[in-house]
Amino acid sequence: MHDVLCGRGVTTNRHKGNKKFRKLVDENKDEYVGSSKWRKMDIYKSIVTRIRNLGPPGRFLEKNVSDGLWYVVEDKKAYEKTAQTLRDRAASSRKHQSERNKQTKLNMNMASRSQEVPAPLIPTLLHDPIVTSVSFEPNASDMGGYMGGSFKEQFTFEPNESFMGGYMGGRFQ
Repeated sequence: MHDVLCGRGVTTNRHKGNKKFRKLVDENKDEYVGSSKWRKMDIYKSIVTRIRNLGPPGRFLEKNVSDGLWYVVEDKKAYEKTAQTLRDRAASSRKHQSERNKQTKLNMNMASRSQEVPAPLIPTLLHDPIVTSVSFEPNASDMGGYMGGSFKEQFTFEPNESFMGGYMGGRFQ
């Protein structure tokens, strides 16, 4: 009932003892990740001990390919399986957390973009002038910036052929 089957495949994954084992691993994986080598040993050994102290006691079993029977594995093999499962489950957890963080960041970027002021339209021809408004308002927190009355002008960028068809210079209207 609480036996942990060593191996791969559907039989081991669906076994009740393996489900209980994975639950214990998941309860300990976060602590395992941030621990020292010695603390990690304590964690995986304690999981093996907890499985063995269940009622009825759990065993770590491995199938013998020649006779098809399940045999109890030595402590070292049980510890290795538990440590590997902790590493695998912790890595999977970090990957999912990283994906959730990326999605959250993407959602935040999209939300902030929806609040941004749209960029001015780019002229369709290089010979069209670009007209934009410039406005300076007094701001006491500017520390040396423009302080005083209001300034508002319209500025036009005109095509300049000497600048390879680009825009250079401009004039106030």
